[in-house]
Amino acid sequence: MSFGPSSGNKYITTYFRQSFQIADPAALTDLQLQLVRDDGAVVYLNGVEVWRDNIPTGPLTHTTLAADAGDERLVHTFDLPTNTLVAGTNVLAVEVHQTSSGSSDMGFKLAFVGMPAIKRFKTAVPLIVSTHKNGIKPGAKLTVEEGTWSPDPEFSYQWLSDGKPIEGATAEQFHLTGNYKGKTITVRVTGQLKGYEPATVESKAVSIH
Repeated sequence: MSFGPSSGNKYITTYFRQSFQIADPAALTDLQLQLVRDDGAVVYLNGVEVWRDNIPTGPLTHTTLAADAGDERLVHTFDLPTNTLVAGTNVLAVEVHQTSSGSSDMGFKLAFVGMPAIKRFKTAVPLIVSTHKNGIKPGAKLTVEEGTWSPDPEFSYQWLSDGKPIEGATAEQFHLTGNYKGKTITVRVTGQLKGYEPATVESKAVSIH
């Protein structure tokens, strides 16, 4: 990159611009800029200044000097609100300023990072019901009604006796033998769907008589 026609009177400011695509800004959270600059920098997102680092306040021109040389190896961070992004094309621009026209070097690194937003289910408390005409008694087959979840997930199950998981009891139905007389039975229902945080809800306990 050229420093200009004179090594003794180099350009103070160099400008950079990069466009990128975002399909759905709401799908991102924890946006952060990570900057290494030599000597100072001003960052714009979609035409709006969002951060200046080691640059004095006030109006800027191409001759504005950075505040000081600083540490060109240090990573500086700045958190951004998600409403700074738009659906479609976004433009990130940076102007890097030197401390003087005789500065020996210029450089910067910039990373723009974000995490996928966590989506959560609307859940319901599952209900244990018996397929046996005599209700919930030894010998009955128990099944679980998951209730209404939104959106519809894929379900998995774990039946419990007195709060302890029953080995191998991971189907929607559970055969209640005489071994469980006098105990309480519950079932944990877990919903999973791509893009959503898994959710687990436990039913109310039923007593076996």
